[in-house]
Amino acid sequence: MALTLSASAQTVLIPDEDLQVYLHSKCAACMDTVSGLMDVGMWNANPPSAVNIPLSIVQDAVLDLTGIDQLIIPFLSFDWSGGPGPAVIFPAYPAGLQGMSVDAVDFAQFPDVATLTPAFKSFGCLYCGITDIPSFQTPMEFFNIFGADLNSGANVVPSTVTELILQSCQISICHLPPVMQDPTMTDNFISSIPQFPDSLLSISLDGNQLTALPPLPETLITLSVRTNPITTLPPLPDGLHDLIVGGTALAAPFTSLPSGLLVFYAYDLSTDVTPPVLPAGLQYMAVANTPVSSLPALPPALLNLNVSNTPQLACLPLLPNGLVQLYAQDAGFNCLPNAVIRATPGNLLTASDDAGRFVMPASVAY
Repeated sequence: MALTLSASAQTVLIPDEDLQVYLHSKCAACMDTVSGLMDVGMWNANPPSAVNIPLSIVQDAVLDLTGIDQLIIPFLSFDWSGGPGPAVIFPAYPAGLQGMSVDAVDFAQFPDVATLTPAFKSFGCLYCGITDIPSFQTPMEFFNIFGADLNSGANVVPSTVTELILQSCQISICHLPPVMQDPTMTDNFISSIPQFPDSLLSISLDGNQLTALPPLPETLITLSVRTNPITTLPPLPDGLHDLIVGGTALAAPFTSLPSGLLVFYAYDLSTDVTPPVLPAGLQYMAVANTPVSSLPALPPALLNLNVSNTPQLACLPLLPNGLVQLYAQDAGFNCLPNAVIRATPGNLLTASDDAGRFVMPASVAY
């Protein structure tokens, strides 16, 4: 039974019947679906932390958001998974809006971002039709943009943003702000990044068109540039822990790696880029699907080694006592200098392919 609000209550008319039903599900005592009136005072006294409007509720191809500007809604999202979203009538943003995620709705239908209050700091866009990174005038902190054609835009990320996710976008150049620490920019068409922020801690640039990188800051801990036509890298910072260069066009071996490196993934390469000496603390290493013919001495800290599809690899070096996993499917080696594969209960080392099947070349010499 629908609630009938008293005439004395502080109310606002919610004209869209589909929206009425949804808001009633969030606060049954607040939303009267007979009159269309929302008790603003009751809602705002205890607002939900997030309002996620499933656009599947829209019955007439238009969602009218008139009235929600009177409601306190910290985070507003639109969830859609069935092709182009409905048209939206959106006169004004909700009170106290701190973040918003727009899924398959044309952002051009939304109010001017200049009307947002300084509390607004987070923006997500999934196929929302933007052609440039919006110039929010609030102290933005987080951006998540997916599937946007940004080639015609200036693409300047706001200076206060610390976290950026940019995926499957049409974009050739991206300017990063000085406070950026952990951007993920994968599967785009980025061919140029003019400069990395001095505060950068981690960056993933997989699946782009980068042929070169700007100098790497000393703060950098993780660098992933998989599937880029990069032929060489700038000097690696001493504090780097993770280096992932699979599927690149690197043309020469590394002369050395940072002493503190923990992860070295250099797979799917046409050149063997393995350095002559590996860092003593290295724990994870992959040189699968490369022309590697020999490996340097393996460090005692190594836990996981992938040498799958390395037909030119004639022999493995001594295996560290702590090695837990050896992937060796279609590897070419026929000798193990320390001979024993520990496969009895209580021992840890297994040799297997990616499906977990025990695999060793038939001609392994023990």
